[in-house]
Amino acid sequence: MVRSQNLSSEKRAQIIALHDQGMSQRQISTALKVSQSVICKTLARIKELGSFKSRNRSGRPRVTSPLTERKIRRAAVANPTWSAKTIAIETRTRASIRTVRRRLLVDFNLPSRRPAKKSLLSAKNIRDRIKFCKKYKNWTKEQWKNVLFSDESTFSQYTSYVRHVRRPVNQRYNMRYVVPTVKQAPTTMI
Repeated sequence: MVRSQNLSSEKRAQIIALHDQGMSQRQISTALKVSQSVICKTLARIKELGSFKSRNRSGRPRVTSPLTERKIRRAAVANPTWSAKTIAIETRTRASIRTVRRRLLVDFNLPSRRPAKKSLLSAKNIRDRIKFCKKYKNWTKEQWKNVLFSDESTFSQYTSYVRHVRRPVNQRYNMRYVVPTVKQAPTTMI
């Protein structure tokens, strides 16, 4: 049997219907794949309250309303580079930054991620790359072995700020969430 903390309203209605048909708690338990104690408690709740709805639960109520949550989601989708703090300020919500961050992460599945980097190419760069590919597309392995590939690395003394984006799953290379990069010669400081 599967133990479940929260039975759906449909499952509770099925329990009532089967009980009204004269089935025993054990038979209902087997038919619905729910433990017998859950059947017993559900029937007792129906006798006590007169309905199969859940009782009001204790615990802290949510600070954000559905309207506020829609505003938070809308702001995060419209501005993927905004931080949780900026979203909280711009939407004028009373919720804390941690609550806004939790709504974005848990409720909306919009975690903060590092954006993918992609070279910013002009029309001339694209034409030159296509021309290069067409020129050398028929080269053999032996011809490519005679080519020396080298790469230069630029080391910076100062760290640069990496902006994060909030993006849905499987949208890493969507141009909306990509940061364009440009290769530049390092500037010398005198």
